[in-house]
Amino acid sequence: MVSIAFIEDFIANFVFDRIVNEIDSSSFLSSFMAHVESSIEEFEFWFPISGANGNVEFAFGGCKIAPTCPNFDVFLNAMESGKEENRDRAGAFDNKVQVLRRNYGKCLWIAVPQTGELKYASQSAYEKSLEICDILRAFIVESYRPDRFATLIPGRPYSVGDFSISQTQNGFSVHESVLPGSEIIWFDQKRLRDLKSLGLYLIDEPVKAERKTGFDRVLLRTLELMGNGVGQQSTAQKVVLLCAALEFLFCDKQGEAIVATMPKRAAMLIGANLDDRKRIVQTIKMAYNDRSRSVHTGGKVAVAEHTFDFLRLCFTLTAFLPRLIGQFESKEKFIQALEDRQLA
Repeated sequence: MVSIAFIEDFIANFVFDRIVNEIDSSSFLSSFMAHVESSIEEFEFWFPISGANGNVEFAFGGCKIAPTCPNFDVFLNAMESGKEENRDRAGAFDNKVQVLRRNYGKCLWIAVPQTGELKYASQSAYEKSLEICDILRAFIVESYRPDRFATLIPGRPYSVGDFSISQTQNGFSVHESVLPGSEIIWFDQKRLRDLKSLGLYLIDEPVKAERKTGFDRVLLRTLELMGNGVGQQSTAQKVVLLCAALEFLFCDKQGEAIVATMPKRAAMLIGANLDDRKRIVQTIKMAYNDRSRSVHTGGKVAVAEHTFDFLRLCFTLTAFLPRLIGQFESKEKFIQALEDRQLA
């Protein structure tokens, strides 16, 4: 079976090559597929991989990876059709597939090897698939360049901030600036489930959650807006929707000078030092220039280095925002804390 250790080892090697050895390797998804193909000979069971484009289809190792569809027949047809044992096997997965579809919306199915009795293997495969989804969720989003973002791996140190990964004894972490909170948090499975409930995954179904404060509901809506932005096909659509998400989070009053105030507040939240804050402000302002040009040029945005900086910035915010749950009663108090920090 494709184990958690198998996935973690590959991620560690991939990030190490990109960051430490500065090897310009192929994309994460293609590298992962090649690694699986070279390491595993027989494929029998299928795992979901969340966060992939619903129109994507891949094939490797003699098996097809294809998007899920409303009809369970797609899952049947993806396996070797016409064999009674495969129909029985797929039928045994029916209930679990329905649960996965409700929880994940768009996803891919990946075939993995399996030994042992089916009735014991199916539950194990389902549980492992959820863990693998948690681990791979961020890496499938190629727009973020997997050379510069943190991972959500249970039992590993995780921090967010200035976009650089450093190798530690226990894995990889990112230098950060925190308002408020500690420098490093450790994710377990419960914490990952909490993150999922906030809409950090790229799913089609709206995420519903009851939160304690008005600001927590603002956080939830911001994460949904960011998820919608990341899921767009074109860069212009990404930029427009992500800018809207930032406005929703950092702006509170009608008639407020958005471009003058919002970038500074974002910089005060995640900027580790003065230079980083200046860079964040400049990155957001350039993204707003792109948004304005896209309106006047029919929705086109020329992809530049600052565009990727903006996407990385939004990813950092997306990973950071759950840490603010329960910290502020309202958006007004959140913004006031940012203003106070700027004056300090």
